[in-house]
Order: sequence, then structure tokens, then C-alpha cells
Amino acid sequence: TPRFGMSESYRTMADCPELPAYVDVGPQSGQVLLFLHGFPDDATVWSNQVAHFSALGYRCVTCTLPHYNDAHHSGIQWRALGYSNDEICDMICGLVKRIDPSGRGVVLVGHDFGSVYSFFSLMKYPELFKAFVTFDVGYIRGLLSREVSAGAAWTAFRYFLIYQGLLIFIWLCSLIPMFGKVITCPCRLVLKPASIYSYWHLQMDYWARCFAHLSGISSVPDKFACRHEGSFTDFPGCPTLFIWGTKKPMMLHDKEWEHAMQKRAREDDGSRAHGLPCFHYPMKEQPAESNKLMQEFLLDVSSLQVGSPKSKRG
Repeated sequence: TPRFGMSESYRTMADCPELPAYVDVGPQSGQVLLFLHGFPDDATVWSNQVAHFSALGYRCVTCTLPHYNDAHHSGIQWRALGYSNDEICDMICGLVKRIDPSGRGVVLVGHDFGSVYSFFSLMKYPELFKAFVTFDVGYIRGLLSREVSAGAAWTAFRYFLIYQGLLIFIWLCSLIPMFGKVITCPCRLVLKPASIYSYWHLQMDYWARCFAHLSGISSVPDKFACRHEGSFTDFPGCPTLFIWGTKKPMMLHDKEWEHAMQKRAREDDGSRAHGLPCFHYPMKEQPAESNKLMQEFLLDVSSLQVGSPKSKRG
């Protein structure tokens, strides 16, 4: 049984507009680090890391996802209602192929929903990536796995209700003239339809899967092109650095996956997992420690050759 499943209806990169790089600094011959932001941020959330690692000789590339900050996409006409998660994943991988035409392998760095898109990208195009760094969002079975237990479904349901449901509510409030601005601006949660579309496209599947499992239904239609199959303890296949904030009221990863990452670190496969005393933004709240952990990880995986589905030591 293959570990990664694709439906016959998945879109190809040719169907999606090109996602431009917002920042591309550092030696062109250096190891490429591609940084993906989450909600409600843009490419500038990585300014500290870009400055630090470009000075060390890495080629640092950032991009702003569609409609998160249209000022970063001058002249591009994005689809008014936004893009599905599969399409955004294909945009990201299209950018990877442009910045790494030789196929040396890109190190993917994600935070928040940028990490979710990274997981999807690693499922669909594992041959493009040499290693993975994820900040604060790890593997969530209710979100990423094709096979979801009742417990994972209930966890996903609570996650949607507390977090994603609130985002949708605030977005709806933002449509009310004047009143909406008063609510959303202080919260930095001013959403555009295209931003919420990606959430909704994913969360509609959340609801169906959660209710199906909680009600005892054995299976539900899965409209996503890519879902992880099989054991989650060794996913992603490439070496992975997971850095998360320990002060959050709710963790954004499965505890079993965290333990699996720590086991992989003990087995010296290049992976590492570190919790830092901060909230949702380790790279901003603990920049020095985050950069140190990431730098040590990058040095450790520098001798790797990209492979499919796993990177192999050269």
C-alpha cells in the first residue's frame, strides 16, 4: 500500500498562476531555504531568519501567499474567491522548481498554516525537498491523515470550533461597515474572501470527517488530492526540525508525533524536536534560540542528497 495517496482529480501546477518570490537574498549558489508564512501574516514575518541565514551564505527565499498582502503581488490578478489548498500547494511547488532548477533539494521552513501547506507539499512532491523545518504546527492526524480515528476526529472538531470557527466569525464581522473594522483591526484579523476560502475549503472536509467518525460512519468522500496514508510516526520522510511554543493553551500537533520526532532524534536520522518557552511565534519570540537550533540542524543535514521519498546521506 503506498504511503501517499492521490485522487485522480488532483490539479497540476499548469492550472495555477505563478507564485512570485517576495524576497530572494543570499548567494545564488547557496543552499535554498524557502520560508512559508501562516495566518494572518505575510513574508515579512521571517525578516529575522532571512537576515541571519543569508549572512551565513544561505539563499533565503520568502513568498506571500495569495491575498494575504496584495501589496506584495503588484500586477497579479488573483482569483477573487481564492484557491484551494491543493492549488496553493501546487503554486508553492512551482516556485520551488523555479528557484531550484538543478534539483539539489530545497529546505522548506513553515509556520502556522505555512506548515500545513508544507506538509501537503511534502506529500505530493517529496522529491523536491531536502529537509523540513516547522515552527509551532506539527503533524495533526485530523487534518492531514486519510485515516482518522474517533479521538483524532474529536480533537480536530475542537480545533475547528475554537480556532477556525472564530476566524470565520471575525471575517463575517469584517463585512459589516465600520463595525467590522472596529472588531477586526485591533485583532489583526482582517480577512479577505480569498483568505477565508482556503480555510473553508479545508474545514468543510473537517466537518464531514469529524461527524462521520463520531457517528460511526466508516468512510466519507475525500475531495482532497493528497492525504497521508499509513504510519504517521515516520512522516515526513526527510529530516525534520520541529520547534514549538510550550506556553500555548492548546498544542497544534499530535503528542504521539512529537514523541516520534524525539525518538527519531535519538536514532540520529537528522530529525530534532524542541519546545521553547513561548507562545505561537518561536522565531519572533525566541529568535536567537530558534536561529541557533535551525543553524545546527542545517549543518547536520548539509551532507544530505535529496531523494524520494526519503533524503539519503551522501
